[in-house]
Amino acid sequence: MPLPLLIGPLPAQIVPVLIILFSSITLAAICIVTLVQGSNRRLAFSMLFLSWLFLAPGFVITPAKVFQIGFRQRILSTVSPAELREIARVCSTAIPLDGRLPGPMNWSPSNEPEYRGTWNVLIDRTSLGKLDAPTVIFNHAEAVEIDWGGALAGHRGIIIQKNGSVGGDIAPDIRTVGPG
Repeated sequence: MPLPLLIGPLPAQIVPVLIILFSSITLAAICIVTLVQGSNRRLAFSMLFLSWLFLAPGFVITPAKVFQIGFRQRILSTVSPAELREIARVCSTAIPLDGRLPGPMNWSPSNEPEYRGTWNVLIDRTSLGKLDAPTVIFNHAEAVEIDWGGALAGHRGIIIQKNGSVGGDIAPDIRTVGPG
């Protein structure tokens, strides 16, 4: 599991927002000073407005939505919808109905032999190997679900319908699911 990227003691995701927030506070103080002094008001307030313009999207655009867009693009750039359908078809035959196949990172020494054979069949017969190893694959009656991440934080996946469509974002019968 990769280590989180840190900038100093802070997670890298919040550093840009903190910089813009600090800049906005500083510019607000400068605007107060320019009001008192009566000089460069237009410049100071223009910079304050600009900093708020950069700060606002961080509160308006949800990170989960941005993540979902990136996750969908990653899947589309790695495998085609036809390859995903083939993965679902092979999973439907290799995994029992309403069964699950844990990914290699979740095997214990006691169940590894049981899962390794099925996993090797999937890797040999499909393009599943192009994707990062999933946490788990579920074979439901109506769909195959390939999931990555934990049950709560960082959960993301692909649902591939066996029959019909779900109004998916990758193809009519394939959609991504993610945090949020």
